[in-house]
Amino acid sequence: MTEVIWGTTIQYKEVKKTIQQFLSSPKYHLLLENSNETHFIDIYLPDVLEFDKNLYKCTIEYPTQILHLYDLVVSEMGYEEVEVRVFGLSQVKRIRGLSPSDIERLVSVRGMVTRVGNIIPSMKSGYFKCTECNYNVDLVVDVRGTLTVPAKCPHCKKTGTLQLIHTLSYYIDKQIIRLQESPEAIPAGETPQTLHLLAFDSLVDSAKPGDRIEVTGVYRADPVKIGVSQRTVRAVFRSYIDVIHIKKYSKETEVDIDFTTLVNDDWYERLTRSVAPSITEMDDVKKGLLCQLFGGSAKTLQDNQKLRGDINILMLGDPGTSKSQLLTFMHKVAPRGMYTSGRGSSAVGLTAFVGKSEEGGTVLESGALVMSDKGLCCIDEFDKMTEMTRSVLHEAMEQQTISVAKSGIVCSLNARTAILASANPKESRYNPKLSVLDNIQMPPSLLSRFDLIYLILDQPNPERDRKLARHIISLYWGHEIITDALDISTFSSFVRYARKRCKPVLTDEARTELVKGYLEMRKIGSENKTHKTISATTRQLESLIRISEALAKMQLREKVNARDVKEAIRLVTSAIHQAATDPETGIVDYDLIQTTKGYREQSVIEES
Repeated sequence: MTEVIWGTTIQYKEVKKTIQQFLSSPKYHLLLENSNETHFIDIYLPDVLEFDKNLYKCTIEYPTQILHLYDLVVSEMGYEEVEVRVFGLSQVKRIRGLSPSDIERLVSVRGMVTRVGNIIPSMKSGYFKCTECNYNVDLVVDVRGTLTVPAKCPHCKKTGTLQLIHTLSYYIDKQIIRLQESPEAIPAGETPQTLHLLAFDSLVDSAKPGDRIEVTGVYRADPVKIGVSQRTVRAVFRSYIDVIHIKKYSKETEVDIDFTTLVNDDWYERLTRSVAPSITEMDDVKKGLLCQLFGGSAKTLQDNQKLRGDINILMLGDPGTSKSQLLTFMHKVAPRGMYTSGRGSSAVGLTAFVGKSEEGGTVLESGALVMSDKGLCCIDEFDKMTEMTRSVLHEAMEQQTISVAKSGIVCSLNARTAILASANPKESRYNPKLSVLDNIQMPPSLLSRFDLIYLILDQPNPERDRKLARHIISLYWGHEIITDALDISTFSSFVRYARKRCKPVLTDEARTELVKGYLEMRKIGSENKTHKTISATTRQLESLIRISEALAKMQLREKVNARDVKEAIRLVTSAIHQAATDPETGIVDYDLIQTTKGYREQSVIEES
């Protein structure tokens, strides 16, 4: 008679033999031999389907029992400490697509991590001792995660005498993760749905807030008791996923392209044309945004002081100049990041706030800046932010950390993100007779932290207006503009490829060109005999280094040459000098950005 596991259609001996044959294949035999350090082995489910369809079906329908058999077979093969993890389901569901028919089945979902709880101990086996007869009993937690303690001692039959011995019990790490639907996967007009994940042992701390992950696990539902001491439960169950495997993914699918064969002399211009192809002209702005996507190289000095490699950009200008469209495109292409609006953002929403955890107590939930770590944070309507909200950006933009001291939690969170902000002047339209600070109500200490400040103005020009009108009409008419621009998937894949593989360093000629360019930028202010203004600071020098590294990175080069430095100087000069030009004298005066008054106004105050 064939032995069948109770409640399933699994034929114990046959399925166990099939698993033994599958794990004895050359691929997985080699993985088992190399699993001594990691203590786990990942099994790709399409391999199981190709080997035996019945084993694949049982793995999907009865994952708890089948995974126990996998672990048993691996242990019998001599790998007692190795844990089996499966992944690669053909159907990846949305969180809102999970239904009661999926309960106790193997599922795979995608989403964005919004909160990671504290690591807590989870009991696997409990060691109990009778206080009357000293009888010992070792109880194992079942597959549902519950431990049933006998009411009476098995030896002396007395009630309530079994006491848990914590030091002899076995525990593993447990962590609760909250998964939210990715912004790009939320249907129009819907609010994002969330799901709790339970990660154990080696999966603890494998994801952090802001990560987009694909989770494979067992979908479970637990009844909620009306009271702690009552046996009555509610009709609505609480659902969660027992995690088996976590894999990070990007917003766009990976494109299998050898990018080294594509890079040529025209590659920089082609990438520029690929930035928001539906928006014409604005080439210098697009080149600055392109440098922001690739970023420079972060560095740590001998005294552990860190220099940021991310590039911050502010776009300031008239309404209807495609600022928001540029932000939207950048958010789509960036491998990781958040999109927020200044009017709808709060200080804690950008940084972090304290919430209640499921186990009781408090837990720190990350805001947009922390969730954009090693990515891009786009802030639209930057001028609509309150002063309190804007003040939290000072530390994030320079030190790239968020310091928190709330509800007894004192810590410093990483916010290694590039910030792309767009703002409108306070009078809606930019007034060229006023300085940048007079046009936008922003503290100079914050404005000076932007590497590039672009003034995007709507100035009448018959030829340009005619060209723009024809372009917009062609978009509405449905005529596609044929260009050699990269599609979003390829573009995003190349950005990830370059950021991961290229860490350019300065050559001797690049260093010489940087010093020369910086001195020339400083000379612009000193050449003026009547008003010796500041035309560049050390922050501009650091910006030049970051932009030069980004230009080399997008060419997949490991070294920064003099050509990169010259282009960086041109981009910084055209952007910053436009914003730092005194509207009355026409002189470049960086005090207009760093302080509330330029050199001319300060001189009048000193003379008076």
